[in-house]
Amino acid sequence: MALLTAHVAAATPIVTLGAVTDATPHGATLHGTIDPQGEAVSYAFEYVDGNGRLDSWAPHETAGAGTLRADAGPTDVSATLTGLGAGTPYFVLLEANGVDSQQGVFGTQPVLPGTSIRPPTQVTDTSAFVHGSGGLSGIPTDFHFEYGTTTSYGTTTLSQEMVPAPNCSVDPLPTPPPPMPPPYQYTSSMDCWVGESDAAWGSGAELDGLQPGTTYHVRVVAHNAVGTSYSADETFTTLPDPNAPAPPSLDKPTLAGRALVGDTLVCQSDVAFVYDWAWLRDGVPIPHATSARHALGPADAGHRIACRIDAFVDYVELTAVSDDRLVGRPVPMAAISQRAHVAADGLLVLHVTCRSHSHGCRGVLALRLPRPGQRMLTLAHARIALAAGSRASVRLRLNRAGMRLLDAAPSRRLHAEADLGGSPSELTLGA
Repeated sequence: MALLTAHVAAATPIVTLGAVTDATPHGATLHGTIDPQGEAVSYAFEYVDGNGRLDSWAPHETAGAGTLRADAGPTDVSATLTGLGAGTPYFVLLEANGVDSQQGVFGTQPVLPGTSIRPPTQVTDTSAFVHGSGGLSGIPTDFHFEYGTTTSYGTTTLSQEMVPAPNCSVDPLPTPPPPMPPPYQYTSSMDCWVGESDAAWGSGAELDGLQPGTTYHVRVVAHNAVGTSYSADETFTTLPDPNAPAPPSLDKPTLAGRALVGDTLVCQSDVAFVYDWAWLRDGVPIPHATSARHALGPADAGHRIACRIDAFVDYVELTAVSDDRLVGRPVPMAAISQRAHVAADGLLVLHVTCRSHSHGCRGVLALRLPRPGQRMLTLAHARIALAAGSRASVRLRLNRAGMRLLDAAPSRRLHAEADLGGSPSELTLGA
């Protein structure tokens, strides 16, 4: 008896692509149904953006891979996609054991167009070229530049259609299958699918009729059906007018006179139309010092003094400040005789010479007794007032206590000193 062998053809699963739900700018959920027809199956969703193909040899993505038992019966399957491009069309199908469902097309939701601006180039005295860039939003988008001398701008360029950058170029695509029900859509441009999420766009505009030597603000404004977006503010400054005359300038004034307390400084300038003066002490205006001359007083000693002028030069108001000078005190001016005689009643006469040629000598003349290991003791003092270059005799009188201290001193010597300046004189006293 011969054995008969039966060959049963493997069952082919029935694969149906369902609706696409929960589409967002960067994700969606795919649905489908598989009937194993009595054979265990492995399945997965396959998808690719609108610039690709779902041919077996073409690169594509997979999601929601799984298996079904032979006795599973018709089963609903799904996969959640993430990381998709905003406003981008995608081809999708469901594959099981090498059997493909029909292809479907869906689109992610569009977003506001991205915008950014780069520093302008080709800047001249009257023009500049501005550049904008960003990311495509997936739907028709136009953009323009706003510019002006403030952040209120005020002037706009002509609106342009947002186009992909040069590196966004693919071969023409085949005619797509009929689109799925709204909100899914399928659109294309000459070079790229509108809405390619990662394609950078870039374009620019020439701004002309600008003012020389002027700072301008500029930004990109992009608009689509979702709304309007703005880039950050960018600034640039046009070049100076090459034919313009040099702007007027004001040389800083100079100070005449000695920088000593008691002297007067004069603020000098070659400009004819000086209308205001100010004197500065360590950079701070001195109250009420608003003339071309400033008498240096004790408050100026040890500080730096300068003058500031405001003047008209070719009908333009300008300001200039002189170099500063450090103010010192007058050099020692008093010379005191080194010998004196003390009378029995304590009277002592000293000869004082005022060595200054420009200042009088006013102050106090004091007699002090040196004491070993101790501060000198003042025995007598008198006020003096001498004219510059004059000589006078100053009378001092020691009281009884002063005479007793002097008699008890190991050496009959005193120090005479004027507080207005001058080295102390050591007196040798006669009997």
